[in-house]
Amino acid sequence: MTRNMKVLGLALFGALAMYAVAAQAAFAVDHQFKVGAAGAEITAEADPTSGGIQKFTPVGAGISLECKVVHLTGKQAVAEQDTLTLTPQYSECTAGGTFPVTVTNVGNTGAGETKGACSFVFDSDTSANGSTSGKEDAPVDIECETGKSIEIHIYANASDHANNIPICTINVGAAKNQGLNGIKFTNRATTGKKEEVTAEATVHKVHYSSTGPLCALAEVAETGTAVYEGNATVRAIGTDATLTT
Repeated sequence: MTRNMKVLGLALFGALAMYAVAAQAAFAVDHQFKVGAAGAEITAEADPTSGGIQKFTPVGAGISLECKVVHLTGKQAVAEQDTLTLTPQYSECTAGGTFPVTVTNVGNTGAGETKGACSFVFDSDTSANGSTSGKEDAPVDIECETGKSIEIHIYANASDHANNIPICTINVGAAKNQGLNGIKFTNRATTGKKEEVTAEATVHKVHYSSTGPLCALAEVAETGTAVYEGNATVRAIGTDATLTT
């Protein structure tokens, strides 16, 4: 009897393992970022077809932060790879459509140039797990230099903006911002027959912290989560400038 129970137990374990593998295959789809040539420079900018607005909304806050311009840069070392790392810079930003905002992403200076403190690491693989859009989407990580973050400075007026006197600063770093679902990639061909990718972001649970005398008035929590929304066109730069997923 004991031997039969052991055999039955092994059979059940094997069946469950096969089910788990099948379920994973059903929910996850492998992709690669592909460029025409290794070492291609990659750039991404706000998609003009969507109005180009990038929106960061702290959950429960009384305001949203919006930027009209986003520019991301990076490089793809090999022709095909699973992840793509891009460093963002934002401009023309406001809070609640009224208050001036500056977003800074400045890292340590190295090799004679200033680099971004934080980057977005996009995964090409998609999954229905954790999707907030009802569609298959891909995850993104935020990676930062030690002690660094993307800083969102909110100002009461133009004068305070010019004198760099913020009323609230929101910091978005690497802590707890790994594997955030909500990126959808779509391949498209341009009129020049060069392929590029549209990235649509609806990313929930972006963790942040805040400091400043008037953060509470805008109902921005000291620590909390936010929703990031925005579209961008991602393309390779060069003679064989194609990018697909």
